[in-house]
Amino acid sequence: MTSDAVRLVASIMPSSVDHGIALAQRARMRGADYVEFRLDRWSDPSTVANLLRGTPGPTIVACRVPNDGGVFEGDPDERRRLLQAAVLGGVTWIDLEHWEPYCPPPGAGVRVLRSFHRFGTAPRDLVGIVDRMSTSGPDALKVVLRAYDAADLDLLDALYARGYDVPLVAFLAGEPGLASRFLAVLRGAPFLYCHTAADAATAPGQPDLFEALEIYRARSMRQRGRFWGLAGSPVSHSLGMRLHNFVERHVAGAPTYFPFDSKDPERLVRVLTSFGSRFAGLSITAPLKQHFVPLCDELSPAARACGAINTLIHDNGRLRGENTDVVGIRAALCEALPRRGAFAGRRALVLGAGGSARAAVVALQDLGCEVALSVRSRQGIRAFAEQHDVSLYPIDRKAFEAFEPDVLVHATPVGQGDGRGSRGDCLVDSRSLHAGMVVLDLVYAPVRTPLFCHAVAAGATAVSGLTMYLHQAREQLRLVLDARAPSIPSLHRLLGPLSHEPLVIRSSEHG
Repeated sequence: MTSDAVRLVASIMPSSVDHGIALAQRARMRGADYVEFRLDRWSDPSTVANLLRGTPGPTIVACRVPNDGGVFEGDPDERRRLLQAAVLGGVTWIDLEHWEPYCPPPGAGVRVLRSFHRFGTAPRDLVGIVDRMSTSGPDALKVVLRAYDAADLDLLDALYARGYDVPLVAFLAGEPGLASRFLAVLRGAPFLYCHTAADAATAPGQPDLFEALEIYRARSMRQRGRFWGLAGSPVSHSLGMRLHNFVERHVAGAPTYFPFDSKDPERLVRVLTSFGSRFAGLSITAPLKQHFVPLCDELSPAARACGAINTLIHDNGRLRGENTDVVGIRAALCEALPRRGAFAGRRALVLGAGGSARAAVVALQDLGCEVALSVRSRQGIRAFAEQHDVSLYPIDRKAFEAFEPDVLVHATPVGQGDGRGSRGDCLVDSRSLHAGMVVLDLVYAPVRTPLFCHAVAAGATAVSGLTMYLHQAREQLRLVLDARAPSIPSLHRLLGPLSHEPLVIRSSEHG
C-alpha cells in the first residue's frame, strides 16, 4: 500500500456466509476498496474460509469483545480460532487488539493491523501503549477513542507527531468524531471505515460509503489538502455539508467542509490551527457565535457591531472574525422588498437574543428600520440593546400590540427539526401577523416552518430562512475561497429537492 493511497473500507457484521457475501457484493458495487468482516456474531471457524472465498478482493477480519466496542461474548480461545481460520482462509489483513497474544506465523501472507479501542476515558499512557504496539511487528496501527466533543481531536495529536515506521489510522468514534475520520486521511491514514446502511454501522459515527465518496470526496482529499467546517452544537441539521462540498462543481479544488460538533471553541481552534495552512476556517453556529469573538486576532466591522461572528478565517496563523449573517439577512429582506429604501422607517421586531438576533438588528438598522427585540431574558442582551438603541420586550403577543411591527425576524431555534424545537412549534400567535407584513424566519429546516406557513395564511410576505442561509453561505464562500462564489440560483440547485422550494412568497402572490 502506498502512503498516498486511502482505501475505503466497508465494515460489515454478517450473521452467516450468505449474508456476508451479499453485503460484501453490495459494498463493492458502491465503491468500497476493502471489506471488513466483523466476526463478532460468528461461532463456527470452519465457515470463515467459505466467507472469504466468496468475497473477491481485499478483506480485513476483526472480532471485537464488548470492552473494545464489539459484541463477541465467546471465550478467548474460540475468538482466536476464528482469527486463525481467517488467516488460513486467505484474508488480506487481520485486525488484532493490542492485548491479543496471537500473531500469524511468518510467511502466512497476511498483514497485521494492531489496534487499540477505548470507549471510555482515554488512557493517560496512550502514547506508551501505541509505542509498545509498534514494536510487535505490525504492518499498520489503529487507534480509536470515544469522542464527546469534536475538540477531542487533540487526544490524537501526540500519536501523529510520533512518526511511526508503519501507517497509523487514529480517529474518534461517535457523532462528534466524524470529521476526525477524514482528517486522519489528511494525516496519512491508510483506511477510512464506512457503513453501507445507517442501521448496519459497526461503530458509532461511521460515515456512509456514498457520503464519503460523493459528499466528502475522500479519494481526492489529500490532493486538495485544505478543509474547513461548521462549529457549534448541534450541527447535524445543517445543509452546509452538502452545499459547501458540492460547490466544487463550480469551483475546482474547493476545500472539504466537515461538521465539528463542539462546545469548546478555544480547544477546537487550537487543534485545528495545528493543521497549519490546510485549515481554512470555520462557519460558526449556535451556541458559539459570541464565544469565538475573544479568539480572533481581528474582527470585521459587522462582527464588531454584532459582538458575534459566524465565520472564522484562518490566514497565516491569524484568525479573522466575520459576520456574514448581516449580509444574509439584509439580502433576504431585500428579496422580499427589492425597491431601494423600501425598509426605511419601518418598525421591525426581532425575536431572540443570540448571535443571529444581533445580526438581524444590525442588518435592519442598516436598512433604515426602527428595531426592537423580543426576548425571554434581558440578561446578556441588555448591553447590546443599549449600545444599538433597541427597545426590549418579552416574547408574547403584547410585544406586537405595543410595538406594532410591520417587519418580523424570528431568530430562535423554535420550529427547527433537529431536536432543539418541535417542528410544530411557533412562538408567534398567528393573530399577530397581517397582510403587508414582511416575515423572515431564520429557521430553514424545515423550509416551510409553522411561522412561514402562518405568514402566508395571513397574507404577509413570507421569506424562508433558506434565503438568508444561501446569501450568508455565498458570502462565506467568497471569504474562504478568496474568489468569486457561485450565484444564489447555482447554490440553490446544489441542495437537490430543496431547490424546488420557494425562497419568498410575496403578499401579491397569495391565492
